[in-house]
Amino acid sequence: MASMIGPQASLASPRELPDSNPRVSPAPGGLIVEWSAPPPKISEGPDGRSMVDIPGFSNLNQPGAPRVPFASVLVALPPGANPTVEIMASSETTQPLKTPMVLGEQPGGVQLDSQGQVLGGAFIPAIQEKVWTLKPVVLERLGIMRGVHLARLSFYPALPEGGTLRLTSYLKVQVSYNTPLQLTLPATRSADPLLDILESAVINPEHLQVASPDSSAYSDLQLAKTPTVAIEVSETGLTSITYEQLEVFGFNFSSGSYPTLTRDGKTIASILHGGNQDAVFEPGEELLFFADPRFSRWTSSDIYLLSNEDTDGRRMESRPADAGISAGIPWVESLFEENKIYTPECYCAPIPPGRDGDRWVWENFLYTEPLPGEDPIPISKDFSFHLTGIDFSQDPTLTIWLIGQTDLYPSPDHKIDIAVNGQYIESRKWDGKKTYQAEFTFSASKLNEGVNTLTITLPGMDGIPLDGIWLDAFSVRHARTTSITADESLLFSGGNSRKKYTFSVPSDTSFSAYDVTNPDQPVILTGIPAGATSITISDPLKFN
Repeated sequence: MASMIGPQASLASPRELPDSNPRVSPAPGGLIVEWSAPPPKISEGPDGRSMVDIPGFSNLNQPGAPRVPFASVLVALPPGANPTVEIMASSETTQPLKTPMVLGEQPGGVQLDSQGQVLGGAFIPAIQEKVWTLKPVVLERLGIMRGVHLARLSFYPALPEGGTLRLTSYLKVQVSYNTPLQLTLPATRSADPLLDILESAVINPEHLQVASPDSSAYSDLQLAKTPTVAIEVSETGLTSITYEQLEVFGFNFSSGSYPTLTRDGKTIASILHGGNQDAVFEPGEELLFFADPRFSRWTSSDIYLLSNEDTDGRRMESRPADAGISAGIPWVESLFEENKIYTPECYCAPIPPGRDGDRWVWENFLYTEPLPGEDPIPISKDFSFHLTGIDFSQDPTLTIWLIGQTDLYPSPDHKIDIAVNGQYIESRKWDGKKTYQAEFTFSASKLNEGVNTLTITLPGMDGIPLDGIWLDAFSVRHARTTSITADESLLFSGGNSRKKYTFSVPSDTSFSAYDVTNPDQPVILTGIPAGATSITISDPLKFN
């Protein structure tokens, strides 16, 4: 049974809001919301369809859907609410609609001025009319912000029904929360600037409540049963956590307890280094694991959880480093990417996301056809990148990820010329608003040890007045020399068959090696001599 919500001082009488905003008053377990709408203004649009406008109301703009007037408000929901809306009273009439309503347009590329410069987004009539039904009032759950559950309540006072227009000049609805939870008074919640903004944005600030861990909204949350520390990792490679680092935060491992490392509930293999080499994490020891962060559009780091368990966690297995097989070539790949431009801001949808699923790109290229009598001016941009340890006996591969932002007839309508350090590599063409991955294999003699420059040029194409693309990212995969310095860590891959790899190393430095074919379950490579001038490691026996 729902709890009774005690009336607050500011809800003692209805609040009258201007324009299309509703009047709000309290009700047991929810709110009463009342809207009024003046008569609509109907005119003829450019395509002969009817344009329906109501002063103070916005117009829906979904491609292919009628551009009906509407008003929306934001509602704060108590945690655990299952909100419903019920029409209590309304005043409705109908009137003839001579022609169908104007439809929402769809994005249609870019709009240019007389000089061919981009003005902004262009829109064209919708290709297909959307199958569309609406009621005078609609309640939609939006999600959670800062622990506050939010919903949107929308009023549609003019809806087309065949050849008539259904007009709602007055609407009274009840929003019921349907929750047994008692609301918390505003004075009890913590200060938060974003919550203050939310309080001014919703129509019921008196009912704004931050969900607490013991509410039904968090019933599925599984809390850790043992002491747990979160380790944030932003680089790929071997990661060390010392006992003393954890002790600073009040985290320690008692006798008979063992460190267990997980990510998303999956156990990650680790190894204890130093100390007495037993299974207990003790002072003077460090926990080593191979970090393989999963970067995304939202974050540049990943989280591993280290807990204190009563059974020993997964430890790294081991195998001999060397094997009597033929020598192979180590390869390394360097990725170069900067997120500077947000593609939806071009107003030229539909545009696909980039190579990693996000909508951020590095650089914008836009070639426009010259005016009569003028010479074409190619658009060319340089990008610096740094490489070390290049084996110049093997041809490297350059991979470039691009996105087309224009789509013109004929096909193809995009062309790029590629050069490295001022030396031409190759040209490529593709068509439309699509992602494009281009790979170029070329002589390593075109690369420099250290600083290099990639040049991308849009030369223009006959019959194509506008060519627009984005650079998302590029990578260079090259063979690696087999010399390693004292402070260097090297992550490399091999070829398509099982091989061994020999590296020259300083004789006064000890090295360790790991097979990270499965990055969550690395394997320690044993038998690497200390003080040697070279070390040899091999691919695993089971080679895929």
